[in-house]
Amino acid sequence: MTTLLLASASPARLSTLRSAGIEPVVRVSGVDEDAVLAAAAEQAGAALPPADAVLALARAKAHAVLPTLEHVPHDDHGTELPDDLVVLGCDSLLELDGEALGKPADPADAIARWRRMRGRSGVLHTGHWLVDERDGATGEVGATASTVVHFADLSDAEIEAYVATGEPLAVAGAFTIDGIGGPFVTGLEGDHHTVVGLSLPLLRDLLGRLDVTVPSLWAGSPGATAGATTAAGRTGFVLRTPRLVIRSMTAEHARTLAAYRSEPEVARYQSWDAPFTLAQARAFVAEVAGRDPVSPGRWVQLAVEADGEHVGDLAVRVDPDGEQARVGVTFAGAAQGRGYATEALDALVDHLFSAGLHRVVADCDARNTASARLLERVGMRREAEHRSAAFWKGEWTDEYVYAVLRDEWRHDT
Repeated sequence: MTTLLLASASPARLSTLRSAGIEPVVRVSGVDEDAVLAAAAEQAGAALPPADAVLALARAKAHAVLPTLEHVPHDDHGTELPDDLVVLGCDSLLELDGEALGKPADPADAIARWRRMRGRSGVLHTGHWLVDERDGATGEVGATASTVVHFADLSDAEIEAYVATGEPLAVAGAFTIDGIGGPFVTGLEGDHHTVVGLSLPLLRDLLGRLDVTVPSLWAGSPGATAGATTAAGRTGFVLRTPRLVIRSMTAEHARTLAAYRSEPEVARYQSWDAPFTLAQARAFVAEVAGRDPVSPGRWVQLAVEADGEHVGDLAVRVDPDGEQARVGVTFAGAAQGRGYATEALDALVDHLFSAGLHRVVADCDARNTASARLLERVGMRREAEHRSAAFWKGEWTDEYVYAVLRDEWRHDT
């Protein structure tokens, strides 16, 4: 079965592929973009036009990951790399007045950029480069997709408010059409996927030149190799309890995720710091969401909804051998004290044991008495206390380890 490897850290590109039914493996390239463009300019005798620059960068990113494939057998999400890979490198730049604009350097740069862009039009170029790494294959192809973008005439206050969200700092051209920046784009001329960061029609054309069809990359479809499974990000995992719906996290949950992760008391014993921006939430959702909870080797995030409102989430990572899982729970402050966390975690653990797992484990900060009580309520027992074992937010802390075996789980499985 042919698998696409995305040589990019972009959550928007990953989300675009998943929405199109393609579940890629990911290996971030780490290319020095300035060095690549400087070398290309020296060879050409002049700076490359933006449409050529993105193609050179896309090619460099695809080639940068090739030497690592043999020596690092897992992708950046912990998934084992298959043998038959087609590697995709991408890069995007906004052309305005003949100048190529990537990500802003800082908020001041983003504000200045938007003051130039407002009420005007630019061209968003996205370069694509494919390298065929399947057995016996040696081909590679590339091309650039370009789309004209018309920007709204924003006020200074709108520009400053938009930049304050953090989103413009993380994307080429300092804008999005699939996020907070959507209302500030009045029109497009060309493929809108190009502006998100990856042109699906162009990708189809390039894959065709390597004798790869898009349906052959769909998991669980008639066009895919037998034995493939349907990704939860496309079909959507749903688990219902008397009061809750537990389902695959999607982009619609990013705003509420950012809100409750920004609550100081919610973040206190967690790995992130408050405030947790919307841009961080969008990137996080694209990175870990949309899979069935029993996805060995990968962290999966599930949204928990009560009366249609997103009130918290469950995290789960099944070990690569499919025998054990680690779980975590986070709930908004307003949703705590109602039994939601107990109900949700109970249902998740029950689901994992019904799927055949042997053991479920959870860690918690020893000072987090509420989490400890929660784990004990669902029937997990404290197996260990690790003294000064975790370094969080500038200090060493004690950590409890809780676990439960399928054989001792009180539910019928």
